[in-house]
Amino acid sequence: MVKKEGIEKVHWIVEGAKTGQQSIYKGLKAIYDQSRDPQNDIVLINDGVRPFVEGDIIEKNIQCVKEYGSSVTVCPVPETIVEVNQENEVEHIPIRSRCYLSKAPQGFWLQEIMDAHHKAIEEERFDCTNSAELMRRYGHSLYVVYDSDKNIKITTPTDLDIMKSLTNAGVVAWSLQTLNAGTLTGGLFVPGEYSGQAAVNVTAPGLLGCPDETRTVTVNVKAAPKSGIIANGENCTLRQVVLKPGNNQTTSYDWEFGDGEQASDGVNPVTHKFQAEGNYTILLKAHFDNGCLREETKSWSVHPTPQAMFTLPVYSPINKTVALTSTSLPESVSCHWSVDAANYTVADASHIFTAAGMHQVRLVVTSPEGCTDTGKEV
Repeated sequence: MVKKEGIEKVHWIVEGAKTGQQSIYKGLKAIYDQSRDPQNDIVLINDGVRPFVEGDIIEKNIQCVKEYGSSVTVCPVPETIVEVNQENEVEHIPIRSRCYLSKAPQGFWLQEIMDAHHKAIEEERFDCTNSAELMRRYGHSLYVVYDSDKNIKITTPTDLDIMKSLTNAGVVAWSLQTLNAGTLTGGLFVPGEYSGQAAVNVTAPGLLGCPDETRTVTVNVKAAPKSGIIANGENCTLRQVVLKPGNNQTTSYDWEFGDGEQASDGVNPVTHKFQAEGNYTILLKAHFDNGCLREETKSWSVHPTPQAMFTLPVYSPINKTVALTSTSLPESVSCHWSVDAANYTVADASHIFTAAGMHQVRLVVTSPEGCTDTGKEV
């Protein structure tokens, strides 16, 4: 069960013994053998048939041991208790306000509870019904932690019915009567493309043998038209991307570009420039005439834009070879030179000017991802 349910808190599984007292001792010994400081280690003992122990009770038990040396979880008795002799005669009726049910967990210093068990073993006394009784037998004072009556001990069929009622209380079953109307997870109904009335069933379990109750809730569903996102532009830093909803029924919209920038309404389409490379998720919240809202997303990868740079002499003589040297970044870019009517596709080109005058030199660089930049000089 521990492996199946993925329970990580269990450190040891110890085989029990003939009596509860002996079984507790075997479990304590497994802890004691691993303890580095049993004088200052606190141990809490809980019944396996008390599954409803809550975290605050555990904390209160630990604090009680720290302050007083022991802890016994108790809850008030709901009815008057009488003490009866062998002749079925009531001998004593204790004051009910001073009577409590002894429950679990019970807490002690590890060394002290082990010492008490060793004394019991020496005396061959294994008749204690719980650890508090054992500790009191050997002179320890006991102090209480108050709990509610929810952490019941499951020992009879009636207890089992109460346990089922407690575990099912507040748990309802949901089902979608109208097929293809959407998805239903717990009580969260998310409509799909369906438009119309959707019937949702909710069933509340009956407690303590009472019948279940089922009711049907009708939900009016308005379908939000599909929108989508249309994006045009280079996937490059500092380049303009044009974005617009894919449905012209949109009455208003909100944009989130994934880089911390946003836009609301305004001009349609909207433009945006990404300042840094990376993978972004563009979010569109599209509002429609029927009051529906649809959220659409689009992934957009942005690559760095290269820088086109080059050097050439300020003055060039006619009919002499002039070196055209690219200093573009990054070095992995491909180059395309345009000089007068000539074109070159190498990083470092050369050109001969055959006529005097002003000539335009143009360099276009392209990164491996397809981003471009242009440099010009006259």
